[in-house]
Amino acid sequence: LSSIVSHARCLSDRIPGCQFLALITGKENTYFERCFEKYQMTSEGRDAIPDAACTTGFCNLMVSAAKSGHLGEMLSVIVVCEWSYLCWGERVLNDTVRNGNNSNSDDEDDNFETYEWVDLHSGEDFRAVVDYLRGLLDKEGELLDEEGKQRCHQRFAEAVQLEEDFFEFAYSSNSSSTITTTATGK
Repeated sequence: LSSIVSHARCLSDRIPGCQFLALITGKENTYFERCFEKYQMTSEGRDAIPDAACTTGFCNLMVSAAKSGHLGEMLSVIVVCEWSYLCWGERVLNDTVRNGNNSNSDDEDDNFETYEWVDLHSGEDFRAVVDYLRGLLDKEGELLDEEGKQRCHQRFAEAVQLEEDFFEFAYSSNSSSTITTTATGK
């Protein structure tokens, strides 16, 4: 995202990206830390878990797109992520169970890791972020030659495949038990 902000063509295109960076370095960051704590995932335990091929692939794709210096390619990757998360979040928003009264609940049955993820990835504010990113991609697409459009298409398709691979991995029975065993030693 920071590469997108630095390559945006004007200040008005940079400001929403900066605001989103501020958001994800705040509440969303503490969200992941609290999830790790709930599942007794220490930093050492997380470091001991090897990345799945889909995770490594996505990290490599994001770094490669950022290093390309082409705004359209960077946007093609992040739009896939954020748009798919918005679709997931909004799809389950009304069915999401909220056991605790707030995100600081000590209730053992509080499944904040579910409802806070949904809350972070749904609603008017997050939709505005996705619309901003999609709008930038559309704007950039109008300025690209055919070769640039093809590179964006390739990055977008690769990101979609890696997202699909990630969810397939996450929902497979072998991945969940391997991660839990490696992280907790149980």
